Amino acid sequence: MRFVTKLLVAFVGWYIFTTMGILPTVLQNPLYPRLARLDNFDAQTASTGCYTKYVNPGRNANLSVCATSGIADLAAGYTAYTDDEETYFTMDQCLYFCSGDELDFQEIYGKLEHNSTAISVLDGDHVTVLGDGGRMEWVQVSSGKKMHSAHSHWNSYARGGSLHGEGPFREIRGRFPEKDFRHISQNLFTYLEEQRQGRVTLDKLCALLYYQSIGLLVDYSEQDGTYRAVFADPWFQESRRVYTADESGLSLVAELPRTSGYFCHKDAFYYSAGNQVFRLDPNSGESTLYYSAPDTIRFLNYFVAPVTETDKASPAYAGQEQVLVLAMVTDSRVIYYSPLGTVTGEHDYDEEDFATVVKGFYVSSYPYHAFLMALDGPEDDPVRMHKYRTREEEF
Repeated sequence: MRFVTKLLVAFVGWYIFTTMGILPTVLQNPLYPRLARLDNFDAQTASTGCYTKYVNPGRNANLSVCATSGIADLAAGYTAYTDDEETYFTMDQCLYFCSGDELDFQEIYGKLEHNSTAISVLDGDHVTVLGDGGRMEWVQVSSGKKMHSAHSHWNSYARGGSLHGEGPFREIRGRFPEKDFRHISQNLFTYLEEQRQGRVTLDKLCALLYYQSIGLLVDYSEQDGTYRAVFADPWFQESRRVYTADESGLSLVAELPRTSGYFCHKDAFYYSAGNQVFRLDPNSGESTLYYSAPDTIRFLNYFVAPVTETDKASPAYAGQEQVLVLAMVTDSRVIYYSPLGTVTGEHDYDEEDFATVVKGFYVSSYPYHAFLMALDGPEDDPVRMHKYRTREEEF
């Protein structure tokens, strides 16, 4: 009897230590994700238009910059998302919140799953974090100041699987391979159409978040009355293949050289190669040179900034309120570029410090600021900030 009691106490303790996040992932109680999940997580729904609201608002490429640029070779577990004037980012299993003109940031949670790959802010205060690696269906969701864990089947569903069996240990069967680009893209396009027409389940929203974060899903928008998605195959090693998808199916648009970053803005696909940024027309598949940097571009991001009163008089910006700004990290500097020089700024750093300083590059969406994040920098200066200016301001 004593043995049974001790065994029960040990099991309860194992479960409690798992819930507290004390144990490493490999030692955690396997029942925890089944029993401690959020109530009916997969059955909950996200509002109509959730892709534009929570995945790709079109203000910057924060969510996917880590996977689509050179930072993927430097560090894992980095991702960022900007919600209006607030930026959330993950680093070293910690969740940070950043807001205000001076870009002050603070840690709000310190026990995330390893290799966080996607993050979003739902309904203003619920921060959702997805993990990559061995536990790709583990989702963490904040409710106020507390973080809850849920076990979702979002990845299995995106790969075509369905539930079989009864009880808490039902299996997902019928999945196609993990890196089956064509089938996953077709499923995601179905999700994008569903969320445009009505509410979708949270597991589908999580799938959209994850595949946007790794650069497979790039954009979804209306053009000439037709809704179209843009995809890029992140698993094709020789080059980067770009596709569009609509009701007629998936079509190859172009095969690009290896790139250090890409994104869509106003129906155009921008990508970097070497020291240049190109603008690809998804309709024709033709690329044109957009910008040349003085040296190799390592990370490519973007943000939109207000058009100044001076530039509103230019025919190039007639009727526009915002301007596209490229935000780049090269081998030697941080550069901000807009076609008319509306936003300017360059910051040099020592080449020998690149590997230890330039570990993460995220651009905030609110005006006139950006910051460069460092993992291995001095303890009293873990984040390096780089501000930019408009032509009508002083640096």
